[in-house]
Amino acid sequence: MGHNTLYMPGTQRIDFSIFKSFPITESVKLQFRTEIFNLFNHPAFGVPNTTISAWSGPTTDPNAHPTSAGNFGKITTMNTNYTPRDI
Repeated sequence: MGHNTLYMPGTQRIDFSIFKSFPITESVKLQFRTEIFNLFNHPAFGVPNTTISAWSGPTTDPNAHPTSAGNFGKITTMNTNYTPRDI
């Protein structure tokens, strides 16, 4: 396979923050702040499976295939670097 022949879904993570400061006295202020991480709660999928293993052994089954060929190209993991929405 050549370079860039395997593609995976893109990742989107949007963090959002908003705050407002209220003066109490000249030297004291109160700040209201809210932060939202992964605002739209987009999933982050892992890399597609790129492994095809050897045959599992002799068989008489005409529909036999390599043991992991059923998962080739499928995304079976989630990217653990992304967390669900956090407010």
